[in-house]
Amino acid sequence: MLRRAAVGLALLVTSAAVSPARAAEVSDSLLCVHDGRWLRSYTFSGNRTTKGYIVTRELEMQAGQPYQTEALEADLARLEKLGIFSSVQPVFTEGDSGVDLDLVVKEMPPLIPYPALSYNEIDGWSLGAGVASVNLLGRAISLSARALPIGTTQERADFTYPWVSGNHLSLGANYAHLNRLDELNGFRERSHEVNARVGTYLGRSGRLRGTAGYFGLGSDTQGKTLSPDDYDNLVRLGFTLGYDSRDSYRRATRGWQNEIEVQRTGGLLPGDGDFWTGNLDLRRYDQVYRSHVLRAGGLLSLQSGEVGVDIPEYLQYRMGGANSIRGYDPVELGSTLYGKNQYIVTLEYGVPLRRIREYRILSWTFSLGLDAALFLDHGGAWDEPHELSLERSRTGAGVGLRLLVPGMEQFRFDFAWGEGGSFQFHFASGTKLAAQRNRLR
Repeated sequence: MLRRAAVGLALLVTSAAVSPARAAEVSDSLLCVHDGRWLRSYTFSGNRTTKGYIVTRELEMQAGQPYQTEALEADLARLEKLGIFSSVQPVFTEGDSGVDLDLVVKEMPPLIPYPALSYNEIDGWSLGAGVASVNLLGRAISLSARALPIGTTQERADFTYPWVSGNHLSLGANYAHLNRLDELNGFRERSHEVNARVGTYLGRSGRLRGTAGYFGLGSDTQGKTLSPDDYDNLVRLGFTLGYDSRDSYRRATRGWQNEIEVQRTGGLLPGDGDFWTGNLDLRRYDQVYRSHVLRAGGLLSLQSGEVGVDIPEYLQYRMGGANSIRGYDPVELGSTLYGKNQYIVTLEYGVPLRRIREYRILSWTFSLGLDAALFLDHGGAWDEPHELSLERSRTGAGVGLRLLVPGMEQFRFDFAWGEGGSFQFHFASGTKLAAQRNRLR
């Protein structure tokens, strides 16, 4: 994340190369030495594609005021979230009446072809290719598509316009197609999913998002869908109220990331199904020792209606595996511990082994980092209130490595133990706290 610069006492210009993927680690003596100095100018340079206002609207620190390291960290964290720069280099120029600060940015390539990989412990590997633009039209618009014909067949396309106008008014949409053998539910799934969303900020940290979506699923086995023709059409509307005060979006060391989501499927809407879904997702990050971070999360998911009548059986929550309760085989535990409701509690203690820093291969630049983690998972699933008990819950613990990568945040390699001495190795992508919200986990 930081490129260590050699700084002499006689230097009039100091610089630190900072990947936007880790703004919170900026606060070292190299930057703090300027605290309290008058900030004469605050500029940026190096952008060739990115529109100037895309950067300036993320910068809240102002010239003509005393410089503060914390304010710079916050600006860099917002630039990190854009996901369009491989690095940002704050360059200070000292003068008699204060300092000038210039942010020198390095842009990601305008078009990124890549080999596409997908893996989960139920479906195994899928292989294919994809292409992405993270800065379409120079406006931080993200557009990507991938096709994976080898293994579990799947295609996906995603579009995000993170700040259209106002207070981060955003638009987004995605499409997904999947053809897989659902081992836990005993049928071959052919599904199509389309979602659209619109969101905005509420103040600085509040979030509000509305969603509309369609999910269609066909089964090759009778009796697995709500519809007698073996194909369910589920139409959904929902909203999410959130609060996000993290200091970084890739390696947070402090802050909250909370969401309350309510979604309606069917009812007055067309299609099959008739149920409500609610999610309460709480996540807390705290730096407890030097760069060590404690991550704590709690997820509660509730659904109304009767399974097999109002709710499809394949939308039950099945416990176990890398993105649920680690230390258990997801097929073995998921076959016995499942229900229309769930709760999962996760604790992780992260230790950085290698700070996020920039690497270059030919003309491509990217950033990588490595963390170690100790973790504890506990969770359960149930249908009726009287079934909510310790007998319908499990606990697992273990150790792991986190390879921090652009795009997917991280790859996780976990060695976990469950009750009764069971041992499992888990591999997954994305953070555990985010992945446990996925339908397929």
